[in-house]
Amino acid sequence: QPIEEIDYPIEELKEMMQQAALELDFERAAMLRDKILELESS
Repeated sequence: QPIEEIDYPIEELKEMMQQAALELDFERAAMLRDKILELESS
């Protein structure tokens, strides 16, 4: 299920982003970062 369709808490998204970066999944990490920024600015 795509991340965009689920309302995760920002803290959880940040953990997922860090995990993606550790796994060198930078595309996923960037997508998560964009979602976090979007949530934080709203």
